[in-house]
Amino acid sequence: MPEENGHSLRIMLGAGMGVDVWRQFTARFGEHIRIYEGLGATESNCGLTNLENVPGCCGRIPYRDRTHMRLGKYDVERDCHVRAVDSFVVPAASNEPGELLGQIYTGSGRLVALFDGYTDRDATEKKIMRNVFEAGDAWFRSGDLVSCDADGYCWTIVIGRYVFRSNRNGVDRLRSTKQ
Repeated sequence: MPEENGHSLRIMLGAGMGVDVWRQFTARFGEHIRIYEGLGATESNCGLTNLENVPGCCGRIPYRDRTHMRLGKYDVERDCHVRAVDSFVVPAASNEPGELLGQIYTGSGRLVALFDGYTDRDATEKKIMRNVFEAGDAWFRSGDLVSCDADGYCWTIVIGRYVFRSNRNGVDRLRSTKQ
């Protein structure tokens, strides 16, 4: 309908819009609309934003070795991180599921990206993993499972109608988008 394109909307911000909804929305209301998807919590020390308007993408990590964000390979069936024989978490390869992690400290104790934590000490400790990629390091657990392609574009892991997070916590996309 031509009248549906007669609006002033140019930019939209959000999180959790599936590729199918993204394409239907822009087809209906105009391909000129820039959609900036994001992933991350206000308290976290890491997050992603899709600045390139790639449908369904939640952000990009183009140079994984130059950022404090990593994907720790995650076994969805066993509900745990995959560890190597040295007990460190295996980095997720391209197109593998991994939990988005934000480095807090290096193995030598150097601060990388601050995570202040919560007022509840136990809740704070549950969000911090230690000895993840090297002895003595500390990482913030986002709880978000994502997969990144070879170019670094990342997508949330969606199985059925749920966006999967670690510890088997699913977020119902259908319910979330209706609210």
